[in-house]
Amino acid sequence: MEIFKDRKLEVDQKVRVYVNLHKQGMFSIVDMKTGLVCCYARTCLIKDATFYVSESGREKVRKTKQKLVHAWVRGIFQGADLEPQEYNTEYQYNPYFHEGFTNSDGYIITEAPFAYMSNKKVFVRRDSNDKSTG
Repeated sequence: MEIFKDRKLEVDQKVRVYVNLHKQGMFSIVDMKTGLVCCYARTCLIKDATFYVSESGREKVRKTKQKLVHAWVRGIFQGADLEPQEYNTEYQYNPYFHEGFTNSDGYIITEAPFAYMSNKKVFVRRDSNDKSTG
């Protein structure tokens, strides 16, 4: 984990996490209270995760074909740069093909008890507690 500008990040802090467009293989972790980037990490574990995609941001990306941060996962920070977790369903977001974070079956997920993020992907345990559409 790479702390940014001596900002603090603690377990149980409310955060928003997104793929960093400039640091290959890294996620940016933003404090929800201040709206500022706290740190960068290769992996991140979030509790009470909700998945968000800005429709106007998605349309702008589709129109201009330029990358723009417009999708993220919100929740409660549990840890960063952790070993791979045992989650059984992979979700990805691609603005050119789907409206939200989808698995290989095309199901869109909106929230999950835990989300483990690694390598531009989100992994969750598929059970009756997560809410997805499709």
